[in-house]
Amino acid sequence: LIILVHGGGFVAGQRDGGEEIGLSTMLAQKGYAVASMSYRLTMKGKSFGCDCPSSVKMKTYVEAVEDVSKAIYYLTNYGSDFKINPNKIILIGSSAGAETILNTVVMKNHYLFKHMPFPNAKIIGCVSFSGVTLNSDYLTKENAVPMLFFHGKLDDKVPYGIAAHYNCGSNSKGYLMLDGPLEITQKLKDLNMSFSLYTDPNGGHEWAEIGYTFTDIV
Repeated sequence: LIILVHGGGFVAGQRDGGEEIGLSTMLAQKGYAVASMSYRLTMKGKSFGCDCPSSVKMKTYVEAVEDVSKAIYYLTNYGSDFKINPNKIILIGSSAGAETILNTVVMKNHYLFKHMPFPNAKIIGCVSFSGVTLNSDYLTKENAVPMLFFHGKLDDKVPYGIAAHYNCGSNSKGYLMLDGPLEITQKLKDLNMSFSLYTDPNGGHEWAEIGYTFTDIV
């Protein structure tokens, strides 16, 4: 089963947009079961930038992971018609969706996420289009999986390395440090886990959309 989580900064986006349908259809034609899911857009009509308190940002991340967890639970427990193997689940996400899937895997043992009823299913891989995680230190031998990343090195919304969300200053309400793919892949390397990192030295956050075009690599 491949679960696709759309982007949109937690303020917009939809599971049946053109890019989502295109990638999902291609994967389904290759024999995968594919689910493109919705999740709570808790910041719709609000700011998710530097004037948004970091506590609100954290709550948004937690709620999105809850929704992914519920989707996995439903699909693996009630989706018998789909012939899904609950031990072979791959997550694909773009931008906010990529942050969500990476947090689903990496942050599982963080105190804000431990309460979730994580389903009895096994995630075996992640594909991130311009995604980050809250703290790659929570990536261990127990939860590490192969990962594929597409990211612009000049992304000013979600960092390539270690930086603040939206480059917010340390005195702003929205100051929240994030770990990008450069940091995540170093952790995966230390854990002897496979990964691929595709970077554009002059690229920005547009790779959240461009990543969808690399269907053969995905």
